[in-house]
Amino acid sequence: YDNDSRLKEIVRPGSKTIFTYDEANFLDLIEHRTNPSNNLIAEFDYVRDISGIRDSLIYPNPTNHSQLIEHDFIYDNNYFLNFLF
Repeated sequence: YDNDSRLKEIVRPGSKTIFTYDEANFLDLIEHRTNPSNNLIAEFDYVRDISGIRDSLIYPNPTNHSQLIEHDFIYDNNYFLNFLF
């Protein structure tokens, strides 16, 4: 945990997961890495709109890491998550 009591990383045999937060303390990035060599396995980046609502999730294509895949979050009029596109 970090100084703000946020989960910073999970370490397990052969891999670890690192959590990064934005200035508003929202989860911003999740990285899965090999342990101990620290090679990137996968990452998931949350994108927020101007009002701070999660707008999309971006991550590398598992079969072509140079290509990014983006999923948009769709909300109803009450800002409840309605669909992940």
